[in-house]
Amino acid sequence: MQIAVLDPILRSRELVRRSICRLGHVPVTFTSVDELHEHDAAGGSFDMLLLACPRDPAVFQPLIAQVRKILRGRMPLILSACKSQFRVISILHADTSSSVVHAPYSFEDTYRLLEVELRRRRVPVADRVLEWQGYRFVLDQDHVELAGVPIKLRPREFDLAVAFFRNVNRLLTREWLTANVWGKIEEGGPISRSLDVSVSGIRRKLGLRSRLQAIWGQGYQLSGMSESFEDQRN
Repeated sequence: MQIAVLDPILRSRELVRRSICRLGHVPVTFTSVDELHEHDAAGGSFDMLLLACPRDPAVFQPLIAQVRKILRGRMPLILSACKSQFRVISILHADTSSSVVHAPYSFEDTYRLLEVELRRRRVPVADRVLEWQGYRFVLDQDHVELAGVPIKLRPREFDLAVAFFRNVNRLLTREWLTANVWGKIEEGGPISRSLDVSVSGIRRKLGLRSRLQAIWGQGYQLSGMSESFEDQRN
């Protein structure tokens, strides 16, 4: 399922985008209603939209109206509202296809809010825990263990590791990784370099030096493992 988010604020938009990926779906991000309109005019589609409502009623009222006009009732709308807005927006805009939720403040809150909302709508979501050959990823907490020993990963490294562990023995192209982990498509430049640095970090921290292989000119592939973690680290 493709789940869109319209939010001009990078931090909160990234929390939602990363949560959608962790829950096993594909995010589509917009920073403005103009971008949403252009996407719609070009024939783009998605299955659900989460709209971050501005605090000012003079702004959020026409914004919601514009978004509803673009969507034309074709898919559910989730309105994310701060505490001071919640009651007013719920009264004015909640209906059978639209719901209002409290704006989350952390990644864990964002993940669980979306998880509850998707389950309420009977949309399948990925399990919170991803386990494979001694590795254990707790997806709503950025927590990873190997044989019960915690390993500290940066959020981007964690996202990247989850992508590899969900796709063992599959080639993941650089374009796919930058689009799905960074949320951007770029050839060369800082994101491409950041990808290489992050891959190097998870190879070292997770003991994947011999198994997380670069496929020249294409991307990376995590191969199924047979040797122990200690063997891989040495």
